[in-house]
Amino acid sequence: MSFSVALPHEALKAFGYGLEALNKFGDEVNIDAKKEQLILWTVNSSITGQVVLRMSPKLFEKYTIRPSADTGSTTTSCRLLLKTLLKVFKSNQHRSSSIKQCELKLNGGPATSRTTGGLNGPEHRLYLKFMYENGMTKTNSLWYTDTDISRPLFSKNLPYSFIIDPGVFFDCIALMDNRIQDLSFLFTPSRVIIKTFWDPSIGNNSNRPMQSQFKIPSHDFTYYNVNTELVLTFSMKEFKTAVTYGIDTCDMLHAQFEEPGKPLIFTVEQRGFVIADFALMTFASNEGITQSSGLTMNNNSITTENSSKNKNENFRQMCCFLL
Repeated sequence: MSFSVALPHEALKAFGYGLEALNKFGDEVNIDAKKEQLILWTVNSSITGQVVLRMSPKLFEKYTIRPSADTGSTTTSCRLLLKTLLKVFKSNQHRSSSIKQCELKLNGGPATSRTTGGLNGPEHRLYLKFMYENGMTKTNSLWYTDTDISRPLFSKNLPYSFIIDPGVFFDCIALMDNRIQDLSFLFTPSRVIIKTFWDPSIGNNSNRPMQSQFKIPSHDFTYYNVNTELVLTFSMKEFKTAVTYGIDTCDMLHAQFEEPGKPLIFTVEQRGFVIADFALMTFASNEGITQSSGLTMNNNSITTENSSKNKNENFRQMCCFLL
């Protein structure tokens, strides 16, 4: 089983934005080459977040899948280090204006054996060939290992959703303390309140970062479908990755979710060529309620009340995805 795809010059940025987003979530990228799409995906180290990029064959100048002679399968998968793959693309970034095409080619089956940590086993290579306008070519090859076919760790058929310009969230993030690790979103039928959250078990009160709150009325969303009050708390870093990806690609940010303790799914679609899903696990319901208990609302303002309750040292108990 093998595949060969060629990215034209105008598609290099889209592919690069995807690699940057994957790199902020995980250490390894899984590549699934199928007849109908090329899938790149990763999970974070705690398995509480996943990014899945689905690339249409229309994005590529050439898209060829060669079935296995033994099984007839039209799907092949591999796994390689994200940092290494991203480094190859970045090393050619300064020449991006003169790159005519980038070809990715994978030949399945046993390759040269390589010794890693004292263990011998069959290894494979993914070839990346950059072709420039002046006729010059540059080829890199990366070791990869076999992996299972992708299995999304989430469902997108969820009851609540919204669509928004990612710039609205980006402006809020820019005003937050960079030490903030988590955010709480308080949804109501008429507005969303974003509140920074800081685990009180980390450091002392004198070192606590400034807390911030932002109110976004429902009419600021392109689409808003939340008919109940709901509190979701999730990772700031991974949320920022999804927002930044939407900013880079100049596309709207779609979100779907249900209840605390279940994934919040952000989706960015690049004009039918690439669909990027960012799945962020939210805190369990009792955690979200506790940390947002200081929020009060009225029609004119939002205030924060000091909570006198002490939280346990093991406050953050994430409900992990099950592989």
